[in-house]
Amino acid sequence: LIKAVLMVQHGQIPPHLHLRQPTPYLNWNDWALRIPTAAEPWHAGAGPRRAAVSSFGFSGTNAHVLLEQAPELSPPLPPLRERDWLLLSAGSEAGLRQLADAVAAWLPHQPAAAWAAICASSRQARSSLRWRLALPATSAAEAAQRLREPLELLEAPAQAPRLAFALGPSSEAAHWPLWHAHGVEATALVVPPAQRALAAQLAGAPPRLRLIEACDSAAAELAQHGYCEPLPLGPPQPAQLVQLWLAGVPVQWQPLAPKALWPRQVLPTTPLDRIRCWVEEADTPEPDAFEGLQWQRRWTPVAAGESPALAALWLLGGDAALQAQLAQALPLADLAALDQALEAHSGPPPVLLVAPPSDQAALDLPFWQRWLPLLQGLISRSPQLAALHWLLRAPGTPAGEAWAALARGWARELGAQAGGLLWCGPQGEGLEQLQQQEPAARGGVEWRVGAAGVVEAGVLAPCEPTTAMAAPVFAPTATTLISGGLGALGLATAEALQRWGARHLTLVARRAPSPEQQQRLAALEQLGMGITVEQLDVADGAAVEALFARLAAAGRPLAGIIHAAGVLDDGLLSHQSPERCAAVAAAKVQGALHLDRCSR
Repeated sequence: LIKAVLMVQHGQIPPHLHLRQPTPYLNWNDWALRIPTAAEPWHAGAGPRRAAVSSFGFSGTNAHVLLEQAPELSPPLPPLRERDWLLLSAGSEAGLRQLADAVAAWLPHQPAAAWAAICASSRQARSSLRWRLALPATSAAEAAQRLREPLELLEAPAQAPRLAFALGPSSEAAHWPLWHAHGVEATALVVPPAQRALAAQLAGAPPRLRLIEACDSAAAELAQHGYCEPLPLGPPQPAQLVQLWLAGVPVQWQPLAPKALWPRQVLPTTPLDRIRCWVEEADTPEPDAFEGLQWQRRWTPVAAGESPALAALWLLGGDAALQAQLAQALPLADLAALDQALEAHSGPPPVLLVAPPSDQAALDLPFWQRWLPLLQGLISRSPQLAALHWLLRAPGTPAGEAWAALARGWARELGAQAGGLLWCGPQGEGLEQLQQQEPAARGGVEWRVGAAGVVEAGVLAPCEPTTAMAAPVFAPTATTLISGGLGALGLATAEALQRWGARHLTLVARRAPSPEQQQRLAALEQLGMGITVEQLDVADGAAVEALFARLAAAGRPLAGIIHAAGVLDDGLLSHQSPERCAAVAAAKVQGALHLDRCSR
């Protein structure tokens, strides 16, 4: 298509890309067809050059495009009047000022002879937007200078005003179609006594006109019916048309400067108005707050593999008891040992089991920071493995569930390269059955050995419908502690607790409340809720102990604790650092441990 456009534009027919000599087995003289073997001019005769481009699809979808030579541009004509009007518009006041600055910088680079075409293009080649500017000038240089001066920008009304003509001594019936040619339609006439005959002549043409007797009350009567100040009926003048356009009246500019007389000029682009368009909430009942969360993991039996799945088995981590259960596995102490084993391995890709510890020490932050480089190293080495499974023990314990959460996030990050989660007992019970399972447990699929010794796979399934939970009951003197209580989640929780009947809240935050937060707290206090703001960091164990001591001294028993404090620093596991882990874990993990210890 582009090749055909260039041919039509330049009047040249290029040679065939590969053909140099037409076949002699065809009598080309009998055909009205010729294949060019050299570039040649395109003689189209008296008419324009035309080309056809076709695309035939195998599926039956065909596309055909016809191209025709554009008419030759006539040289720019001298201005039709000494002074011409440059019209600019934009969707907002700021956008119009940006457009005016852009046009002021663009005009000095345009030829002087193009001024009339520039003005015509600004009127006829642009949409009329809400904010408008009309600038009279005799040249592009003068217009550029005036655009740098203070400008009067006008906002057109959403609905154009109603128009009325006032008949005068020089008004003629022929003036009416001149205004009509410019798109200006009036629906009322102000008639002096001497012009009643002309008024009767004009009023008979559809649409019928409202006739108003010219008198002192004519202007008031027009304003009462939504009309603007009447226009004298005479030949349309450019300044009159511009004023109507500024007032929001649609104007047809072509009679003022027919398109055949000027080449279109490409003015600077109108700036985009960035407007936030929020989706309005539908008038429907609020969904259940737990809708979408009512899922649970269900364990379904799966058939054992036809052959042992974990034949080439390597074990990274694990204690002596676990290594004894997996005697056939190659134990590896760290990434260096894994690299040595991969370099020496020559058989099929091995299956790697990662067995993190399951004791309480696994919850300590320094322990996680030491494991982070190992986990990041496993991400880069996973393509060399047949599968990488997590071997987790003691389901339901804090350490086991913490590792399971990490493994599930790992699976989402690695996608198809991620292995499964294999659950066994605290001493490795069930490993014998898990070893017989197919190694297709990828993408975070979880496996365990059920009570009957059958391997089961965990899948998410909707929960069974449950009865509605009863509203909580709050003692009058009890307080509910919300860590991160001044954050968005904490304040939303506080407002929900007020609706549920809570009488007192203790909001814990690291900073003092801002003015906006003070307003929301004051609104809760006006509803009868007592609020105490404690400024401390829940990651500081001593500060949390002192807080609980103050609550006990004030006779405020705890109705509950909502741990909403936290630092958001999401990122891929491969991009995490010990410092980022420490910042996130300080508030959420260490804070949870301190709150749990002090509330027991």
